Amino acid sequence: IELTEILKNECENVHFEEQVTAEKGISFDFKLKQGPAKTRNAIALLKVLNYPEKLVADAKEAATFFDQHRKWEIFD
Repeated sequence: IELTEILKNECENVHFEEQVTAEKGISFDFKLKQGPAKTRNAIALLKVLNYPEKLVADAKEAATFFDQHRKWEIFD
């Protein structure tokens, strides 16, 4: 997500929308949409793939921190 900010003046941001389900895993609509993606499909996929709840919760917490502060807490 931060790469979209770093490179916003260097390239055009486009994305696909995705759905993450237990039955299908991750699937994309393959329709280009303007702007950077706002979802965190990798974290959702961790949950669907039954990664430990603590790991998923920690990833969500780190992502929320980044959204609020625009930096990764782990690098401070």
